[in-house]
Amino acid sequence: MKITKKDILWLLSPLIIILYTCLHILFINIGEATLIEIVPILCLSLLAGIVVILLIKFLLKDNRKVVFLSSIIFIICANFKSLELYLNKIIPWYEILYWHLLLIVIFIIFNLIIILKSYTLKELININKVIISVFIILLVSDIVFSIPKYANLINNLNTIETTSTIEKGKELTEKPNFYYLIFDEYGGYENLKYFMNFSNDEFYNLLKEKKVNVSYSSRNKDIMTMKVVADLVNLKNITTDEITYLESVKLRENPPLVNLFKQHGYKFNKLTNDPIGEKSLPDYQVKIVKTTLDTPAGIILQETIFYPFIIKKSDKYHNNMLRLLSYLNESVGLEKNGLLSIAHFNLPHLPFIFNENGEKNPPYMYQELENEQIYLNQLKYVNKVIGNFIDLIRKKDPGAVVLIQSDHGCRLVLQRNTYLGQRKPTKEEIEYMKSILNVLYYKGEKVNIEGLSGYETLNLVVNKILGLNMVNK
Repeated sequence: MKITKKDILWLLSPLIIILYTCLHILFINIGEATLIEIVPILCLSLLAGIVVILLIKFLLKDNRKVVFLSSIIFIICANFKSLELYLNKIIPWYEILYWHLLLIVIFIIFNLIIILKSYTLKELININKVIISVFIILLVSDIVFSIPKYANLINNLNTIETTSTIEKGKELTEKPNFYYLIFDEYGGYENLKYFMNFSNDEFYNLLKEKKVNVSYSSRNKDIMTMKVVADLVNLKNITTDEITYLESVKLRENPPLVNLFKQHGYKFNKLTNDPIGEKSLPDYQVKIVKTTLDTPAGIILQETIFYPFIIKKSDKYHNNMLRLLSYLNESVGLEKNGLLSIAHFNLPHLPFIFNENGEKNPPYMYQELENEQIYLNQLKYVNKVIGNFIDLIRKKDPGAVVLIQSDHGCRLVLQRNTYLGQRKPTKEEIEYMKSILNVLYYKGEKVNIEGLSGYETLNLVVNKILGLNMVNK
C-alpha cells in the first residue's frame, strides 16, 4: 500500500505524546533543568517512538489502527510509574508490583492487536482526533503558561550576585587545613530517635573519645538540600521558599565560603560533583563520571516504564561513591596547611547502595523506602567512614579542622509520599526532619556547638580559623 504525505502526518502524530511527555516534565520543573539538557533524551524517545510506529504499521497496516494503538502504548509507557502508584492507592489490600503491571499491560496490548486485526473500526478516526487534539492543547498550554515563569527565572538568575564581597581579615599566623564535609540526609540524634527509635550514642561517644565536639540538638531551617547548601556556602540565609534549582546552582558555583578562604591564601580542594565552587577555580578536584540519576534525562525516565532500570543501573553511581570516599582520604596530605576541602556526599541518602559493612546491596534494596533498617545500615557505614577519617586526621594532620554536617535529617516519610503515594508528613515530622548531624574536630580542642544550626556552626568555625567576626544573619 502506497504511503502518502497525509499518511506520514497521521503516523507521526502519536509522537506528539512523546514530545509532550518530555517537555511537560521540563515545564513543571522550571528552574530544575534547561531545554538543552533534555534534547538528547527527547531525540532518543522520538526515535524509539518512530521504531514502535513502524513495527505496529507492519502488523496492522491500517493507519487508523496504527495511530490508535501507538498512542495508547505511548500514554501507558510515559505514565507507567504514576499508573502503578494509582492502582496501589485504589487497591490498598494488594500490592501491585512493577512486574505485575507490566504483564497486565502486555496482555492488554496483545488483545488490542487481536481486536484491531479482526475488526474494521471506523470510529477510530474520531477517537484518534480526540487523543491527538488533547495532547496538542496540553502542549500549547504548557508553552503559553511557562513563558512568564521562564522570564522570571531568567531575570532572577541575572540578578544573583555570585562573587564574594567579604573583606579580608587580619593576616593569618597559621592556616590549618579545613575539611568541610556534608553527608546528605544523615539524621541528627533527635531525628533518628523520633522516627526510628534508634540511638546513635555509640557513634557519638566514639567521636567524643577522639576529641570531636558533638551536638545532639542541631537543626537547620529547611529540609531541602538546594536551600540549605546554598545558605551554608554563602555564609548567610540567602534563599527563599521560591528558589529554583538553577538559582541554587548559581548561588553555589562561586560562593563566598570558597572565595573568603582564597582571599586569605588558601587553596581549594573540591570533593564533589555538586556545583559547590564549580567556578571558583579549584586547585584540586576529584574526577568522577556523571550518572543517569544526576541528569534531567533521569528525571524523565523515572516516570516511564523504564524507571526500575534507571535506579538499578548503579555501577557508575556505586563506583563514583567509592571514588569520592577514597579521594577524601587522599586529600589528607595534599597540602601541609592552607587547604580548604569541601565535600558533599549523597550518603546516607537513597539510593541505598551500601550495607553496614560498606558492601554493595542487591539492586532491589536501592530504593527500599519502607524498610528503615536499610537506611540505618547505610548510615552505620557512614559512621565507619567518618570514624576512620577522624583517625586519619589525628594521625596525619592533627592540627586540622574538620566540620562534618548533614543538610537535613532522614526524610523517609516524605519520600514515601513522593515515590509511593503515601500520606504527607505532618508539621511535627517536618520539624524533626530538620534535625542534623553536626560534629566538629577543632585541632583536638573543645568547642561548644551544642544546639547551633549547621549555618551557625560553620560561621563560628570560619570566624575562628580566619580571625573574623562575622555575625549570623
